[in-house]
Amino acid sequence: MARISDNPSVESYFVNTLVGITIAAVLLVVFLHLRDRGRIGLRRATAKDVIGGVLIVSAWAYGVVPNYLNVANSQRTASITYKAQAITGLGQTMGQLFLISTALCAFALIVMTIRDKGPARHAGLVLLIAPFVALTASGILAGGGYTIYVLIYPLAILALWRAQLPLQSLSLIGWLTLALAVFSLVLGYTNPEVGTTDAPIVGDKVAWSSLLAGPHSHPNVLGLALAAGLPFMWLVRFNTVKWAGIPLLAWAIVWSGNRNSILAAGVVLVAWLILRRTKSVRWLAVPAAIGAGLVFLTPLTSEDASDYSYRGQIWSGTFRLWEANPWLGGGPRFFQLTAQYRSELGQTAFSGHNAFVHTLATGGLITVALVTVLMIYAFKRSMNLAGDRTIPLLFLLGVVFNSWLQNPAVLSSVDVMSYTYWVPLAVILFLPTRQESDSDESRGVDAGSHPLMSKR
Repeated sequence: MARISDNPSVESYFVNTLVGITIAAVLLVVFLHLRDRGRIGLRRATAKDVIGGVLIVSAWAYGVVPNYLNVANSQRTASITYKAQAITGLGQTMGQLFLISTALCAFALIVMTIRDKGPARHAGLVLLIAPFVALTASGILAGGGYTIYVLIYPLAILALWRAQLPLQSLSLIGWLTLALAVFSLVLGYTNPEVGTTDAPIVGDKVAWSSLLAGPHSHPNVLGLALAAGLPFMWLVRFNTVKWAGIPLLAWAIVWSGNRNSILAAGVVLVAWLILRRTKSVRWLAVPAAIGAGLVFLTPLTSEDASDYSYRGQIWSGTFRLWEANPWLGGGPRFFQLTAQYRSELGQTAFSGHNAFVHTLATGGLITVALVTVLMIYAFKRSMNLAGDRTIPLLFLLGVVFNSWLQNPAVLSSVDVMSYTYWVPLAVILFLPTRQESDSDESRGVDAGSHPLMSKR
């Protein structure tokens, strides 16, 4: 298959077609999302809802479109082993445009709500910003440079805090996750040279010879994105789409070969089935604690370099390097820089392959403590929400299990996973609890804008 950049006319046609399809897809997704919210058309959607939706779509497009352009242009490597894909000029330009779109939407939300009575939910805001501050400080001390794009993360967090988007707004992530799964499956079957990659050792990781990567640079990335978006499929109110989409998601996750995400999706599905038969959510603390134990104890107890497809080598090498700066770590670019100048972590060490190890290496003990407190706070708060508690808790449960053999969340910048991790995490943290709902009403804050809120 020829590369799209081999012929300028073909590339021009490809670009025009891609832009047209992207615009049409975004308009369709936003329309379906807004219709989904009310089932009576667009009348119930406010300007804040629309801008919040465009912010989510922009973050999704940043994670999908540039990566697809890069892998479509350079083709995939013959092995799953990491190799940086060629960064095309078009891919880089599109990525910058989507970053700017995300920033503009965040700024617009802040301007629109500047005269509103502010929500009295400062703890979540502080806990989401704190890891960003620690990681940024770590990067500066490590000698790393930053661009203005680093400010998009705190700007977006502040915007989501001010906007107080309802939980139902996250149904858009369900739509986008389904779109990613369908596109990946179509790409995998119709153009496997781009949509799939060879498994490293058949029987070691999975029992099949090809792994689905879709538009992403690596099958594990696709698995993480789909597993993280799974809980939001239950917010989609079109039953046909919901019940046809969940099996498609499951098939795409399994084909990706990401054992971590297969486990996370399985735990979420089992938890959902149990929640259908019981009103209590307190028991979810048990599987969450088991998942957290796996995240912390697995790398600490690993003794063999070949453990978990040679993650043992990455973990032991990372611990040795981390000792040079235990409190603040080596900065957000620790693994990228290490891969350039060192080989002791192995050729697949483009991340810590475990949330604890990755956070420890990049942000030190301080950031590990901050993220741990953030997750505990998020679980505790979600169990006391005024509205639907099931979806937030299933999402958080999935995040914990996705953190076992991967690092799904980067709480310092916009990356390929932002729309499925810190964006919904921020929306959930800023939903009112039962006590805050009563307080909001007494202060005149529009708590009723949360459609799933109940007064029981």
